[in-house]
Amino acid sequence: MPPGETPPAEGSESWAGGQTYHQPDLPHESFWSRFGLVSVIAIGVLVAALFVVWAVVRAVDL
Repeated sequence: MPPGETPPAEGSESWAGGQTYHQPDLPHESFWSRFGLVSVIAIGVLVAALFVVWAVVRAVDL
């Protein structure tokens, strides 16, 4: 084998000694995961609507 080349047996192994690592499974869709997203969006829309109502009431009073 010429100098500077990797031997074939070592070239197929990773730095971790040939062990492979897999990404863990993502959580499954459930009622609670959707409920959290929907509740955050609903609260945001409610706060935005309250600001619009506040601005309209303030503009009408002037």
